[in-house]
Amino acid sequence: MPTSTTSRPSPGTLVFTHSSGIIGKAIRLGERLRWRSGDFYNHAGVLSDRWCSVHNSPFVIQALGSGVTDAGCLATIAPGGSYELVAPPAGINPSTILEFAKHQLGQEYGWLSVVSVIFRILLPRWFPWPTIRSRSTWICSALVGESVRFFFFYKDWSDIYTVVPSELYAALKDMSLRQLQEIVKAR
Repeated sequence: MPTSTTSRPSPGTLVFTHSSGIIGKAIRLGERLRWRSGDFYNHAGVLSDRWCSVHNSPFVIQALGSGVTDAGCLATIAPGGSYELVAPPAGINPSTILEFAKHQLGQEYGWLSVVSVIFRILLPRWFPWPTIRSRSTWICSALVGESVRFFFFYKDWSDIYTVVPSELYAALKDMSLRQLQEIVKAR
């Protein structure tokens, strides 16, 4: 069942999802292996200013295997799961987040970034695995993270393009991954 932290979805609002599909489960497993906690969210997006009349909800700008698109409706974004809407950090105008995200529409998906994330999860931290990715490609959490960071929300990540959804959610809520894990357990 969908949940949200804002009463009326507005363009530029951030969305984090927890779905029940195999890809969502694989992403959360990777997050658990990486941090041993904070493995609740497996996808992220930005609410569009376009409206999906069929489902009476906004479209979501998101990075999918097919590239960056705004073809999916909020009402259908988390099959068998839930979503949470998150207002942008204080002082950041949602329309500026939306503007950045809209400029990424049509860009390719970051398959090399996914490979890089997988190796970072599986290899010991001390192993010097290089970050690999192609220019102008996105994974979902990098798209949302850059949309927010572009307008002055700064978090000192070693590489924003390998940040995963739960990690981004925790940073936006100013909490640790352990705190996120405790919140999820309490649900």
